[in-house]
Amino acid sequence: MDEMTNPRGTTSVVGMAATFPGAPDLDQLWSVLVGGVPRTSQAPTLRAESAGPRFGGFAPLIMDRESLPAPSVMRVAEPWHLIAVDVARRAVRDAGLDEQLRHSCAVLVGTSTLLGRPQQAWAHDHQMDSDLVTSIHPNLLAGRIASELDLQGPQQVVDAACSSAVAALETGRLMLAAGTVDAVLVGAVGPWLDRSVQEAFAAVDMLADDECRPFMSDAVGTLIGEGVGFLVLRRTADVRAGEAYADIRAVGQSSDGRSLGLLTSRPEGLASAIEQAWREGGLGPNDISAVEAHAIGTEIGDRSEWRTLERLRGEQPWLVGSVKGLLGHALAAGGMGGLMKAILSVHYGVITPSVGTGPRRRIEMNSEQVAATTLTPVPIRGGVRRMGVNTVAFGGANSHVVVEEPQRESRPAPAHWPVEVLLFGGSDLESLHQSLSAARGELLDGVQLSMVAAKRPALNSEYRAGLIASSTDEAVARIDRIIAAIDNGRDRLRSPDGTILGVPVEDPKVGLLCPGEGSQRPGMFQDLAACLPSVEDWFVELDSTLIAADVQPMTTKMWSQPLAPTDPSELSGVFGGTQSLAVASVASADTLARLGVAPSAVLGQSSGEFAAGVISGAVSGMRTDELMPAIARVTEVQVAAAERFPLPPGATFAINGRTVDEVRGVVEQTPTAVITNVNAPNVCVVWVADAHRNEFLAAVRAPGTLIGELPFTLAYHTEAFTPRAEMMREAYQDIDVRRAQLPWYSCSTRARVDTDADSIRDLLAEQWWKPVDFAATVARMVEEQALTCLVEVGPGTMLGACSTDVLRGTGVLVLSMDSAAGTLATSLRTLAALWVHGMDVDVTWLHRIRGVLGDRIADPVDLLELEPSIGEPIARRARAGDHAHALETHLTLMRQFVQAQETVMGSAAVRAIVGEELFEEDRSDREWILGECVERTADSSTHIKVFRSDTDPAVAHHAIGGVVSQRDSSLTPLAVVPFTASMEMVAQAARDLVGDHLVCTQVRNMRAHRWVALDAGEATVRIEATQSGQDLVDVQVVVIRDPHIAPADPSDAGPEYVAFEAQVVLADRYPPAPQGSSDEWSEGPARGLYSGLFHGPAFRAVEVVDDVTEDRVRARGRRRRVDLHPDYSLRPRMEMDPFLADTCGQLVSFWANEHNSHTVGAFPYSAEAYEVFGPLVPEGTPVRFEVRIRESDDVGTCADIDIIDGSGSVVARFVGLRQRVFAFPTRFLTYLLNPAREMLSVDWPVGPPPVTLRAITDLQPDFLVSGYGIWSRVLAHVSLTSAERRSWYGMRAQPARRIEWLLGRIAMKDAVRAWALHHHGVDLQPADVAILTTPEGAPFVHCPPLESIGGVPVVSLTHSKSMIVAGAARPGAVLGIDIEASDRETAAIDRALTQRESEMVESGVTRTIEVLVAKEAAAKAVGTGLGGNIRRWPVMARDPWKHSLIVASPDDASTLWPVMLLRPPGAVLGICYERRDRT
Repeated sequence: MDEMTNPRGTTSVVGMAATFPGAPDLDQLWSVLVGGVPRTSQAPTLRAESAGPRFGGFAPLIMDRESLPAPSVMRVAEPWHLIAVDVARRAVRDAGLDEQLRHSCAVLVGTSTLLGRPQQAWAHDHQMDSDLVTSIHPNLLAGRIASELDLQGPQQVVDAACSSAVAALETGRLMLAAGTVDAVLVGAVGPWLDRSVQEAFAAVDMLADDECRPFMSDAVGTLIGEGVGFLVLRRTADVRAGEAYADIRAVGQSSDGRSLGLLTSRPEGLASAIEQAWREGGLGPNDISAVEAHAIGTEIGDRSEWRTLERLRGEQPWLVGSVKGLLGHALAAGGMGGLMKAILSVHYGVITPSVGTGPRRRIEMNSEQVAATTLTPVPIRGGVRRMGVNTVAFGGANSHVVVEEPQRESRPAPAHWPVEVLLFGGSDLESLHQSLSAARGELLDGVQLSMVAAKRPALNSEYRAGLIASSTDEAVARIDRIIAAIDNGRDRLRSPDGTILGVPVEDPKVGLLCPGEGSQRPGMFQDLAACLPSVEDWFVELDSTLIAADVQPMTTKMWSQPLAPTDPSELSGVFGGTQSLAVASVASADTLARLGVAPSAVLGQSSGEFAAGVISGAVSGMRTDELMPAIARVTEVQVAAAERFPLPPGATFAINGRTVDEVRGVVEQTPTAVITNVNAPNVCVVWVADAHRNEFLAAVRAPGTLIGELPFTLAYHTEAFTPRAEMMREAYQDIDVRRAQLPWYSCSTRARVDTDADSIRDLLAEQWWKPVDFAATVARMVEEQALTCLVEVGPGTMLGACSTDVLRGTGVLVLSMDSAAGTLATSLRTLAALWVHGMDVDVTWLHRIRGVLGDRIADPVDLLELEPSIGEPIARRARAGDHAHALETHLTLMRQFVQAQETVMGSAAVRAIVGEELFEEDRSDREWILGECVERTADSSTHIKVFRSDTDPAVAHHAIGGVVSQRDSSLTPLAVVPFTASMEMVAQAARDLVGDHLVCTQVRNMRAHRWVALDAGEATVRIEATQSGQDLVDVQVVVIRDPHIAPADPSDAGPEYVAFEAQVVLADRYPPAPQGSSDEWSEGPARGLYSGLFHGPAFRAVEVVDDVTEDRVRARGRRRRVDLHPDYSLRPRMEMDPFLADTCGQLVSFWANEHNSHTVGAFPYSAEAYEVFGPLVPEGTPVRFEVRIRESDDVGTCADIDIIDGSGSVVARFVGLRQRVFAFPTRFLTYLLNPAREMLSVDWPVGPPPVTLRAITDLQPDFLVSGYGIWSRVLAHVSLTSAERRSWYGMRAQPARRIEWLLGRIAMKDAVRAWALHHHGVDLQPADVAILTTPEGAPFVHCPPLESIGGVPVVSLTHSKSMIVAGAARPGAVLGIDIEASDRETAAIDRALTQRESEMVESGVTRTIEVLVAKEAAAKAVGTGLGGNIRRWPVMARDPWKHSLIVASPDDASTLWPVMLLRPPGAVLGICYERRDRT
């Protein structure tokens, strides 16, 4: 871009300073952006007012002491005038402007000349003087700054409403381009939030109650925020490399022109500004990485802006965010907040999370174009990181700024990270205690967490500690935990959150594990790459290499957002998948090396062999310029081989829980099946051709076996891959291979790799088809190299988990650099563990590379805390009275704006401008149930409907269960599409196909094959209608399965299934209405219906049940008004009224409960017909229901039901409605309907008083898996946290294993809830208690309500046949429980007993089953489990007085664990309990 193309030239930002909510300076502003926590809040105490709205973004009134003016000015000055001068001073200082540049520096300030002026009222009560005059006129603000800072260029105030900042910016760019000045100070000053400013927005219904939610479906308005920001601009040609934060590439501005109202924005206006900026900068949509939107959380504005961006975006999706969700809308300074976010984002190369943004259903946000939800590297487009910034203002002033990274050698790492690692050391426990206490004191004194984390402990520390923390409070709490452990005489502590205390091992040696295919996951290394430029560089270079080979770049797929997740299968394969694995492993190893962690060996598993060779020094090199040519050559040959040698279609399964020999026996009997990987004694991987898939799965299934399908289908490590492997040998011949500098072990040879170059090339080629034996190889490497620790350096934790299984009992520490919790946090937790283990981790590099922002307040002073003689007037104004008279004109203007919006936004002219899709009233009133038509012919149609539990009343009011959580409103019961809603869908589809000249008179032959449940909050169905006769239409409802949810039955894995089908009869008129029953209608005692049903208000048409007999039910009610979600402005169009029709099934279910000795639920699955005899009766019309039971048994019912109007005529009738009856176990239904008060388990008062025991004894797995697992899914929704739901739905295991996991979680939650109620009087809901597990599999509790009042209890769990028992005990205790059936066969156990145990059994001192129970309970108490070897936990003696067996620890026979033995009916229960942890 030269200046002939862009006459303004490029402008560089060389200085910045700011004050925004929660951020008195630029450094803290970046911290707020990274943290992602909204800083809008209630008004601080000193600024709270007696009335009016109290929420907003309140900026701290803090400034450098050097900026304080004379006391006479302080007494009358507008607070923001003082803050503005201070922020401007800091920006100039940050830019390093010398005297010459100050003499040629313009001052341009964007601010409102009306809002935020409580000084007007203040002036009424004071004598006018020069200080007061200069303080109450906003247009003198630029002059005050120029005077205070001695800036001698032009100065002016700019008021373009919300576009003021960009208007000032563009004026400054023009001055620089013209040579008028050599520097420009550009600022924006937002409103002072007195009550009158908020009242202005509240009066016109634009103010949110407590949160600003840009682009969200529940957004109701904005929150006003305070803020001041200043930039210093210079011509890019005058700036040296490395001096600028960012460059302003181009600016576009536009006016809406003649619109339908002065205050009504036109979408073309913003589009024009964006396209103008692109033309000026010589850019297009594919050159933009992300967009910082203007979105402030208002309905029309956000919708219009989103549609504009959707229309303009190119091939690559944009990440779109809005800082208003964090800071509120600072009006004139609102654009400056977004601009500064974009400048800092391209400066650091990181997009920060956008709080409050998400998929907004009513504007149909494109799933690819979403907000960043975690730290994300700014995508590089055309070799540059580049962002656009929008502002839209009242009056039609639109603007768009293109910000890009400046010329520099490399980007700095961000100054603030979302999580930090803190390491501590000491020569003894006392000195370590002192180091921890000193850090604690610094944190409490306000020292930043990153500054405390930057301190390096002594490398020769004999006692060490480490932790990770995301906030000061979290760091202090974890330091306190370590200090408490030391105070209690402990020198070891290991918590699941990464808090560690310990003594280094004598000779620590680390081995690295490089994983193979299947380890990739969406989001892998995303946050680590955002924080470490060195890591991002590896992936950026990989993208360039892949693009050159005509392969799609991997970061686009890896770093997609959670709202639009990449299918994991897209991350595997030779088209980028194996290459990304290699780069991830090498980048991790490179990071560890920079931190001083020198490995002693490396192992490659499957396609991880290449990375292992690189790390060992044998293959290519550890620099990008060495590695990428090798990857390019390999990729070239891989692509060619894939095209030349296609592989047979098949699937890859991980088999867990069966020995390799057992699986081999199945494989030998199954054609095409091959064991490709042996990863642990009971974990292997099998590939099988599609033709024999089901045969293999049926044969390999067994109780306790977990089968998981891996996200790749290529026949790796089979002979089918041999042709490709031989072709790959050509690529390896062209790669530099040398002698390994580090011992390298290959899983294809189960040995150390030969150092001969030809042998290495052969290995790299042959490993593609040879089977993998990780279990044997890792054991050999650990033994031969005397390793004490293993670190999995690639994505995931699979190798770490298998290593733990293989090396159990050896004491080898196993760690990972990545996990689903995020790569950054996992890597930092691993650094802490390595440090305590004894590795000399040097974290100084992590802090040395971080870019430090220049704007930090050196000597802060709070204006509200000054001495009374100076600060009192400002404090008084902070508690200000009513200044509304200063804004009356503006209030009138705002009211006119709202009236104009209401008047014109519905007009045809505006629709022509904006597009019909923006207006909800234009959406078909059938769309609420029928969705969108995607295909239509003369005699058929196809519609797609997406049911959403938060917007569709047909499912939102049909969720099975009570309120799930009082603390997390996003957790809801499982919503199910009612039978009658499917009936309504088919009726509407038929009439839509045939035409409105006919009416639906009957839906017949209805059959519901499957539930349509919204497991992930939504369900997509396809409605296929085919006209089979002149007045007859056949309709099917097909469910399109969510691929991210494992089916309840692993064999049920198809992509879709037919859920409902029926025939619809249409006619030119309704048939004559029959009369209702002539039997006398006796209104008996009123009886309620809904006390035992889950139905929401929309489905509650029955008001009174009058009569229930052996074969009849009579009830009264009325047709209810059903309001759709506010997204829809029309009344829903109905053919059958599914809400009224559903009442028929409710009454049959009521009858079934009345005639059964136990609680049942009856759900419809078929009907002969639903007949309609006229238009729907008006809403509110009284109706009667008459149910006639035709037949009934334990399985189901069949009934006819009439709906009768006030005249006695039947308006609709169900004929042959069949419902399946489910017999609910005891407590099941009461628990579902009221999980806040009820428990699924029963109290089991058989243990010692300190231990709370709960048992689930009568919930059979057969019931929970019936109906395609519907009842287990319902149970999961009322019981599990969101993270637990994801884990459970992701389990691709046998149904019985999933049920066991679910009931175990519920039992532990019940134990915690019962314990909390007894000890603290706290009522908890199941979903408010999270059950997590340690790496060893031991459960532990996370529950913030309990953590805040004394800590969470310890828990333990045990299963036996159909019995599940959970225990809970006081925090810090040791607890392990185990239960076994008394009649369990023990012959195999007898052979595994020690001699002493056998003698005890033979002499009658104890029984074999008691020995087993005691061992299990003790091993669980320690947190390790038996690990498959019961001899490691010897029973030493029996204590007859305490009914206990004494078990010895496997590593220290002097450490004894007493296990109390109890004998509930038919079982033996062991409880190992001590009041506090002895470790």
